[in-house]
Amino acid sequence: MIFMRQTKKENSMLQDESLLQKFTKKGFWLYLFAFLIAPAGYLIRMVISWSLDTDEVGLFYSVISFVLLVSIYNDLWLTEALVYFLPRYWIKKKYNFFVTALFSTLVMQITSWFLLAWLLYYLSDWLAFVHFRDVRAGEMLRYLLFYFIGINIFQVLSAFFNSFQDIFTYKFVELCRIWSVAAFSFYYFWSWSHEVLDFVFAWIFGVFIGVIVALFLFLKNYLRVWKKWTLVYDSHETKKYLKFAFWTFLAMNSWTLLGQVDQQMITNMLTLVDAWFYTNYFSLFGTYAVVFAPIMGFMYPVISEMMAKWHAKSIISLQNTIYTYLVILWCSFSFFLIVLGPEIATVLFTEKFRYSWELVQYGAWFIVLNIITSISFFILSWMGFVKEKVFILIGATLVNIVLNYLFIPLWGLEGVIASTAFWQLLLAWSSFYYVHKQNAITIDGYIVLSDVLLFALLGLSIRLGKWSLDLFEQSRLTLFVIIFCFGIAYYSIFALLNWKRLQKIFYLIRNQKTALS
Repeated sequence: MIFMRQTKKENSMLQDESLLQKFTKKGFWLYLFAFLIAPAGYLIRMVISWSLDTDEVGLFYSVISFVLLVSIYNDLWLTEALVYFLPRYWIKKKYNFFVTALFSTLVMQITSWFLLAWLLYYLSDWLAFVHFRDVRAGEMLRYLLFYFIGINIFQVLSAFFNSFQDIFTYKFVELCRIWSVAAFSFYYFWSWSHEVLDFVFAWIFGVFIGVIVALFLFLKNYLRVWKKWTLVYDSHETKKYLKFAFWTFLAMNSWTLLGQVDQQMITNMLTLVDAWFYTNYFSLFGTYAVVFAPIMGFMYPVISEMMAKWHAKSIISLQNTIYTYLVILWCSFSFFLIVLGPEIATVLFTEKFRYSWELVQYGAWFIVLNIITSISFFILSWMGFVKEKVFILIGATLVNIVLNYLFIPLWGLEGVIASTAFWQLLLAWSSFYYVHKQNAITIDGYIVLSDVLLFALLGLSIRLGKWSLDLFEQSRLTLFVIIFCFGIAYYSIFALLNWKRLQKIFYLIRNQKTALS
């Protein structure tokens, strides 16, 4: 293999920096874009709920949920393999493998799109009649086939940007995509068309604008870095890459199925109105991802870089810190949702879907289980134990399906929440146990317990305070200001009482190198 000399642009990629340097340089863009992106999703939901009847909203999100479920077979999870392998190829100077992996992933995904699109095209009317029980779903599915081809290209380019920690470009293209969907949604709202198919077009147009922006930035900033390299075939590297992608595909297939099966079973066993109530609940329940997902998504290529250079002591320290403090953080968020869930739902979605408030308060109790599972799966991916994730997820998916069939006829949507609590507990325990077995986890129980009790007391204080303010008598704007002030007070008190601990975390990441010097 011929190794090309690195250009100035190449040398700027994957620099040897401390975690603090990476967080300060890239963390600003990471969270700035996260909070710029988050309102778009909320606005899209609001515009759709303003424009369509409740059953039409349920139909729209049920079809979108189905498309996302099917798309796991389209992606084959090769983009996840890209994020894992590209930094390693770069560090080991296997530049031709780098280009080959990128190109072959794009070709395989477009091929899978063609086969899947052909199948869905001929099954769309049958699915509309049997599963969705609405003829409009067939036409929606056929148009969304164009979304498939766009999201293929978009995901591969995004994986490239993420692999090399180009956070600005990685998040900027996502910002363009999601706000384009929002802009087209507003266009159809103001046009007074208000047909469910219009918002399908908004999704399709949005992803293609994202592709155009991503492709332009890729060609402008990165094409010259590797245009002299050639495609190569190495049976050993190809086998290793495809094996990782295969098991990752099975793991994420099971994970996505586990996340989407509730929506599809509700659609099939209950009504489209129930489907929208659940969608509304799930969107509020998932607000923790605004903070959690960006940092974990950023850490994945960082840890892949560290693993390639095998800085084991750094990885173990980081693992223990993540477990300890993210569990504390999400216990605090759970208490906040339990106490102010109805008020937050009122600000975001109005009283039109009041029933979703109760579901949020039930579900908030096990957010911390979801966080433990996410951290554990993330660490298993660091260590390359993707196969183990598959077995854990398959077991949880089977448990979820069985419990849904038992609980939904008895309790409706509350039965779905009860089923979720069971499989979340199963996932959290089994994944944590396996990580601990491979790489012993050290958590300071005193810190976790004392901070959780502190948040519980603060939450109780807020609950007592809100009763004296008659919050539901206030306007939505006033209610938003009150919730915001409660949140500031809530976390400010926590920060003051834990100031010394926060300084220790700062010291850790300031002195933690992502590569061996």
